[in-house]
Amino acid sequence: MAKYNFDCIKFRGYKPCVAKKMCETCDEYEPWDRKIVIVKLGALGDVLRTTPVLRAFRRRNPRAHITWVTKRNAKDMLENCPRINRLVYVDQPDGGGIIRLMSEEFDEMHCYDKEDAAIGLAHVIKAKKKFGFFMNPQGQMAPINKASEYCFDLGMSDDIKFNRNTKSYQEVTYECSELVIPKPMDPYDFNLNDTDREAARFLMKRLRWDAKKGVSRSPIIGLNTGAGRVFRTKQWLEEYFLELARTLKKKSKARILLLGGEDEDARNKRLAAKPKG
Repeated sequence: MAKYNFDCIKFRGYKPCVAKKMCETCDEYEPWDRKIVIVKLGALGDVLRTTPVLRAFRRRNPRAHITWVTKRNAKDMLENCPRINRLVYVDQPDGGGIIRLMSEEFDEMHCYDKEDAAIGLAHVIKAKKKFGFFMNPQGQMAPINKASEYCFDLGMSDDIKFNRNTKSYQEVTYECSELVIPKPMDPYDFNLNDTDREAARFLMKRLRWDAKKGVSRSPIIGLNTGAGRVFRTKQWLEEYFLELARTLKKKSKARILLLGGEDEDARNKRLAAKPKG
């Protein structure tokens, strides 16, 4: 068998890498210096809010190999992120993602999620150091490292969460991973592909948006009609959105955009079909 660089960031294993060269004669060999796995499955909003940590990991370890474990509904959000080397989906029909995670070894595991699937994985993933949350022997979520205890307390105490806490979601996340908190805070890592950009241009053209001036003929107001699945009580009633849309249109002559993803599709179609008032 030929010699292969299994620790190269470009190595794929099942097909030639992007360099299209055999490892023995390749002059583009890039060995990683650290293998990091991030576990964040939950609501898409929380997945997005967690992406700033990628910049922190890259500052600390520019040549790290970073795996992000998530669900397939986050694919469009994360697949174009240049700071992620690999995405693994826990909800693959054949279970291949979970089998891979149980077989591989990492230097660090960072679990920012509190779902059973996430903390269960955090328990079984093999890593030299672990941060965040895992499932303890009692079958309950618990903090792994001391730096994650404050984040755990936030979830357990409404008083801390709503009355005493002064830290942002990102600051708490960085603390869990024992990362240096930057000032200003790192931005979200969200990258559109060419198809998304073209769709956006087409939409803005329909809305008569002047790209050069950054203005439109009349105000454009977007209403995000969804909420996370975990906290259904945060979901605003459809009649409230309808009333708000009618009020905004009447008072500001605005055009209303109903925003959302797959979970909001049926709701937005119902709202759009209602009399405009």
